[in-house]
Amino acid sequence: MARYLFGGGIADWTFVPTTLEETANLAQLAGGIEITLWSAPEGGTRYTDLLDMDTEPVTAVITSSGGDGQAVGQIPQFWGPDGVAVLWASAGGGPRAAMRTLDLPAHLHDAADIATGVLDPARLPAGGGTGIGDPGVLWVAAADAPPEFAVAQYVCDGVDDQVEIQAAIDAAAGRLVRLSPGGFELSAPVTLVGSGDLMTPVERTLAGYGAAVTTLTVGTGVSAAIQLSAGVTPHLGHFRIVIDGASHGISSVSTGGDPGFVGGTFASLRVEGSYEPTQTGW
Repeated sequence: MARYLFGGGIADWTFVPTTLEETANLAQLAGGIEITLWSAPEGGTRYTDLLDMDTEPVTAVITSSGGDGQAVGQIPQFWGPDGVAVLWASAGGGPRAAMRTLDLPAHLHDAADIATGVLDPARLPAGGGTGIGDPGVLWVAAADAPPEFAVAQYVCDGVDDQVEIQAAIDAAAGRLVRLSPGGFELSAPVTLVGSGDLMTPVERTLAGYGAAVTTLTVGTGVSAAIQLSAGVTPHLGHFRIVIDGASHGISSVSTGGDPGFVGGTFASLRVEGSYEPTQTGW
C-alpha cells in the first residue's frame, strides 16, 4: 500500500490551557508536545510505523518549539502508516482528535484503482506453466507479489529488480510491460530508450497495478528510478516511486540536441520521499 502525508496544516497545532486576568482555560500554543497516533478515538491500536520528512522511522511526532523554522506548537509533516488515511491523534496523552491526510487526491486515486478495475482479479496473469494468456502483455512479478503472479514471464527476487524489468522492456517490442502488486528494489535506473530519430518514434509502455500497491524504491545514490532518452515516447502509469536524497523519480536525458522524450502519457503516478532541492523528485 501507500503512505499518506499528515501534519503541517492550518489545523495542526498543540495548545495548553492558561489563565489571563482571571479568565481561565484560554488556549496557548505549546511546543515540545509528543503526539501519538491511534486507529480509533478510544482503545484501538497505536501506530508506531511512521516516517519523518527525511524518511527516518519515528514512533511519535513532537510539535515544534520554534527553533526549527516552524511556529511554536506546529505539528510537523510526517508520513503515516501504509494505507491509513485517517489517524486519531493524542497530544501529551490527552483526548484524541481525528487527523486526516493532506494527500486526499492520492488517497482517492488509490481507492479508485481498487474499486474500479485496476485491481480486478480477472486481470491477473492467466493460465499456468509458461503461458500468461494475453500475448500483448509481458508481466514482471515482485518478490513479494501474490502467488497468482508466479506465472509471470519475469520474476524478481528483491535485489537489483531493474534487471528483470529492463529485460521485459527490451523484449516488449511494442507490448505492454505490466508490474505486479508488490515492491521492486532498484539499484540502477530502468531505461526507456527511443530510436534517436524523431521521425521514427518508439513507444515504451510500463504500468503497475495501481499506485496503492505497486512500488519502485530507488536505492541511495541511484540517479533515477526511470530514465527517458533518445526521443522515446513513454506511457507510464499506476505505480508509486519512493526516492531518497539525490535521486529523481523520472529523469529525461537529452543527447545531441534531441529531447529525451517526445509526447507520451503519465497517469496515476506518485513520487514520494526526501529529495534534495536541486533534484526534481519527478
